Amino acid sequence: DLFALIPGLEEGVRKPPFDMSRLYMRSAWLGPPGTTSPLHHDPYTNFYCQIWGRKRVQLFAADYQQHLYCFTNMVLRNTSQVDVNSVDASAFPLFNQVPWQDVTLEAGEMLYIPRKWFHFMEARSPSFSVSYWST
Repeated sequence: DLFALIPGLEEGVRKPPFDMSRLYMRSAWLGPPGTTSPLHHDPYTNFYCQIWGRKRVQLFAADYQQHLYCFTNMVLRNTSQVDVNSVDASAFPLFNQVPWQDVTLEAGEMLYIPRKWFHFMEARSPSFSVSYWST
């Protein structure tokens, strides 16, 4: 938990303006340009807040999970084997049939990511983000 490791980090972070009674967990993400999170889904709804910096997000509807080639082991079963920046069409032929949304988050913006929707993230600048996961 970055908030526990870096005293004072939370001072500039406002909570989202909605009912937080169903909040499951909060996580902070801090990184340099080029930091990526592989294509994966989370088991909870995610209110993803970009505190500072810019981040590119690709969103894929949960309905297309069979086309996203998730790993089969228990640890990575929510993570796609596909490198979205360099897709191997011969290894993952169904992937190119999947529609997606491409979003660039700027400082102060929040993105709603529905439960089980797949997302790939890449920092375009030094970046600080906070996820609020809800049940």
